[in-house]
Amino acid sequence: MWVYDIGSRQQLIRMIAALLLAVVATLSEDALAQPQGELTLTPERCVAMNEGQTCYQTVIVRWQTNEIADYCLYLQDEPEPLVCWESVRQGRSRVEFASDISLSYRLVLTPQTSNKRQEIAQATLTVSWVYGDSKKRRNSWRLF
Repeated sequence: MWVYDIGSRQQLIRMIAALLLAVVATLSEDALAQPQGELTLTPERCVAMNEGQTCYQTVIVRWQTNEIADYCLYLQDEPEPLVCWESVRQGRSRVEFASDISLSYRLVLTPQTSNKRQEIAQATLTVSWVYGDSKKRRNSWRLF
């Protein structure tokens, strides 16, 4: 048979509640400190006539974040940015797309004091075709 001291039990519950509250507050501060953003492409798709053909498209890139800072827009894994903005929370740019494969655009926070870049948002421009590759062998049965 267990004997509990009600006073120490309530004190333990209060201590656990205070500890949980401190952990939640710390996690909330970390979540608020991290910039969050949205990146949209218009249009979201580029259509070429034939599979494997380069697709050309003018794309409007729009973005917004919850924090005023310096941001740059990158295409896929390219080392140089397409465009950068200073001390802003949102932006818009017109970029020319030319590719035969789908590519991703990345919005990156560019800190002034370090080389570490943090990706804030990403969007992919999908390439599709009207006609598939005509060189592929078609297995169709013809009776006549």
